[in-house]
Amino acid sequence: MSPKPIAISESSAGGVPPVFFGAADLAQSAETPISPGQLEITVSVQVSYAID
Repeated sequence: MSPKPIAISESSAGGVPPVFFGAADLAQSAETPISPGQLEITVSVQVSYAID
């Protein structure tokens, strides 16, 4: 029997924060520019296991 996770947490850094629109018509008419290049994203995951 394998140990079962009792807690999982994650945190990340980098990337572009999400943009929220107040009205659906704004979201439909908004343009999203895409720029060439690289984007670095760091993610950390911690898992705690119950071991009998």
